[in-house]
Amino acid sequence: MSTGAVIAIAIGAVLLVALIALLTVAGRRRRLERRRAHAGELREEAQTREVRADRERRYARQLREEADGVDPDAPDDGGDPTGEEQVAAGRAPHDRGAERDA
Repeated sequence: MSTGAVIAIAIGAVLLVALIALLTVAGRRRRLERRRAHAGELREEAQTREVRADRERRYARQLREEADGVDPDAPDDGGDPTGEEQVAAGRAPHDRGAERDA
């Protein structure tokens, strides 16, 4: 084999390795960009759900306050939502009628 043929084969091999490296880097960049785009979409969805959850919590709090305002057995001072005061008085927390019956 002549020297020129060996040099051509060596140059061809180097070019082939360089081409494979470039394609690998380009593929990696595309995958990375797709993952970044997907992460952005997930963040947007999370933000939307967080806003919706905050709105639902506020609505639930508003309904609870409205129910407490209507409920004649609800404590006026914010009371004890855990029921510990009723347990200490010897009543079950759900036994609201015990106050009226006594």
